[in-house]
Amino acid sequence: MKKNPEKKKANAPLPTKTKVLIGVVVLLALILIGLVATLIMQSSSATTGVVVVLGAGGLIDLYTAVALILGANIGTTITAQLAAFSSFDIAPFFIALYRLS
Repeated sequence: MKKNPEKKKANAPLPTKTKVLIGVVVLLALILIGLVATLIMQSSSATTGVVVVLGAGGLIDLYTAVALILGANIGTTITAQLAAFSSFDIAPFFIALYRLS
């Protein structure tokens, strides 16, 4: 019985480009999660504290922790930028909307 060389195995490894793309998508998703967590808690220090506790407990790895903390810092920057806009701009609307959520 001859093996068909064209038939691929179901558990064949992914190509390198696919692995890189998946890694980038996961990284961006983790940054977004950190950003949203900071916007909900309104404190990047609280988000970072939660991430440190999860990391110390072994629930998340360093790669995940760094991405979450990066997202938390981006969330703080966005909040500060909204507060820094002129009162004549559209920022008061966004700040009010943010405070209502």
